[in-house]
Amino acid sequence: MSRDVGFYLEIILEAINKIQSYTAGLSFEAFSRETMIQDAVAANLYMIGEAIRRIPESLWEKYKEVGREKLVEVQDHLLREYYDLNPEFLWGVIRDRLPLLKRAVEELLHMKA
Repeated sequence: MSRDVGFYLEIILEAINKIQSYTAGLSFEAFSRETMIQDAVAANLYMIGEAIRRIPESLWEKYKEVGREKLVEVQDHLLREYYDLNPEFLWGVIRDRLPLLKRAVEELLHMKA
């Protein structure tokens, strides 16, 4: 695994940890009222998408459940719809995609070590 891949995996993990920190203990109702947190989540999801794009697709073959393509689509969606963030969309990504991605990234980083 190249140094560049490890660098991008670390970026992804850091962004996930930030999102989880920002949303810890929040219900969807509370999250939907907190536009500053939504903005922070969106910014970190965008960084995750950008980092994922820079990691070879072949590395994700073992982790199909992560949905690499879906996460790249999240970044595209955020770019197109940033002025109209949908809390339900963001919450769904936080709940359904990030835990899978975090496990995969931690495993990949462990393999690198």
